[in-house]
This record gives sequence, structure tokens and C-alpha cells, in this order.
Amino acid sequence: MSMGIDYYQRVWVRVWESPAEVKRSALKRAMVHQSTQCGSFYLQPLAQLREGRDDLPPVPPHCVAPLVCPETGGRMKVGGPIWSAPIHDQGIVDELLRRVAAYSLESSSADGAPMLMTQTRVTGLLTAMSEELKDCPLYYYLPDICSAVHSCTMPMVEFQSALLNAGFRVSQFHKEPLAVKTDAPPHVIWDIMREYCRLHPPQEQNPASQPSAERKKRKAAGMGKAAPDVHAAVGGDGDKVGAARPHQSVSKAELRAQRVPDASVRILSNPSVTKVDFTIHPTLRNGLHAAADGNKKRIARFPPNPEANWGPRKKSTTNSTVESGLNTNTVANVDK
Repeated sequence: MSMGIDYYQRVWVRVWESPAEVKRSALKRAMVHQSTQCGSFYLQPLAQLREGRDDLPPVPPHCVAPLVCPETGGRMKVGGPIWSAPIHDQGIVDELLRRVAAYSLESSSADGAPMLMTQTRVTGLLTAMSEELKDCPLYYYLPDICSAVHSCTMPMVEFQSALLNAGFRVSQFHKEPLAVKTDAPPHVIWDIMREYCRLHPPQEQNPASQPSAERKKRKAAGMGKAAPDVHAAVGGDGDKVGAARPHQSVSKAELRAQRVPDASVRILSNPSVTKVDFTIHPTLRNGLHAAADGNKKRIARFPPNPEANWGPRKKSTTNSTVESGLNTNTVANVDK
């Protein structure tokens, strides 16, 4: 079991010794190919089994990640390897939920308050972990997806409903309330964003932040300040290396026309192939999440921090003073 709690990570593992499983461990690791201009990512397994021969060692797989981003045409960056197998054992998570509930019933005080003060927080954390998609190791961060197309953040329930109505699975991540785990391919994610931007067009640039009309006219007329053009090599006309010469000023509009289109423009201009329906899915109505057994549970999966500015505290300090040639240490904050 692996979980993120507050500002740290905790991992519980059990180790078995098996040479055969060591060779097969490559099946549970993968490289991550992610676009440099949007949040699309693809998992490239390190190995695969031979067809019909599970008893043989794994072999290198075929490449499944694209060379360039299909949405933006940008380059792909590679990271990893990461653990692509499930990070939670569902049986252990269910057993912990059962023990927390049983401990709360057995150790309740006379006034009905549970003796386990963190019962609500632990129950919410374990419930969120039990509802995660086990075969989806990575997640999308909803604000980043919306920011890529310059759109306002879509309500989480609408984004999840669109994925469920399209026939895909979806869940949240126990550490981040705005994270989404899904088995939908990246093009489905952007089809949903294209449809949302069609219904809610992104706002244009704030007019107050744009240049004044007079400044635009001056730039368009080429009245801007000319800058020297420094050549790094000898040109065809015999210019010396590093020689500077003035050039004609180029308007801002011409420079803008020569630039590569923004990633959001290319994403929104691509055709959509997914039928997007934002109707609230039955399992998400009234803010209730459906558990694996179909029973709806109203549980605070992301409770607030116990106090303001919750996080790592400042480490204890040590002040040293020298008296009569002797070193006397005064340690502060020893009671914390």
C-alpha cells in the first residue's frame, strides 16, 4: 500500500524472494512519454510476455507512444521508469476499513465520541484509496488541462460525467481533490475540452492589458526602435564575425504572424471524434460517489487540514555560547 499524506509519502511493502518474479518485474514498470505543450501522456511498458508462452522470460515490446504529440504537434519528453502496476492491494485497504470501523465501535466512550480521534480522516483516506482505479498509475490535474486551452476550470462532476457517459472509467486520487484517473486515451480528454470550450468559449485577453491604439499604429507603421543585427558568422557579402549593422524594424503584427500557433489554438482546431455528454451521471448525483459494490457513501474523502498553515515545522535551533573557555550548548524548542 502506498499513499500520500499531507506533505509526505508512506509506503508499506512485503518482500518475497523469487528469481522468476524478478525477471517478470519489468512487466510492472514503464516509461512515460509526455507532450511538452499539453498534459497528454503515454505509458511505454519495459517488457511484454511472448504470445502463448507465459513460462518464458519477457521480451522487449513494440513502441506504443507517438513520436510527436497528436494534439499539438509538439515534441515528447521521456521519463521513468515508473511502477505501472497497482500501488494498492484492495484486500488490505478493505481490511483496514473494517478494522477502523470495528475499533470505533468497540472503543467508544460513554458520550458516544470515538476514542480514535482521527477516525474520520483515516476512513475518508482509505475510502478514497479503495475507489481509485488500480490499473491507472498516473492522473490528470483538471486545472492544468483547462489552462492548456485557456478555459476556466470545468466542474469536476461534469468532467467525470463526460468520461462515464462516453463509456470510460474514472476516479479521483486520494492525495489531490482535483486529480482525475481514467482509462480514456488522451484524445478523449481533449474532445471533452473542445466541447466544453464550444459551450463556454474562453475569454479573450483583457483589453486593459493590450497596448494602446496609438502604440499599435506606431508598431504597425514600423516606427519602433531599430536594433542592431549581430551576425555570428561571416555572411555572403563579406561581413566580419560579430559585425553589427542596422536593419529595418519589423512590426509586432508581422512577428506575431511568423510565430508558431499557440498550443490551445491547435488543440481547439482539431476535429473531435467522441460524442460528449455532460449530463450528470447517476453515480455522481447529489455529490455522492458510487463504491465498488454500488452502494453510495457520503464520506469526507478530502477533509480540511486540522489547523492553518499545516505543514512541516521549523527545525529546532541550537545556540552555542562560550563561557570561561568552556562550550555551553543551549537547545531551544526541546519541548516540541
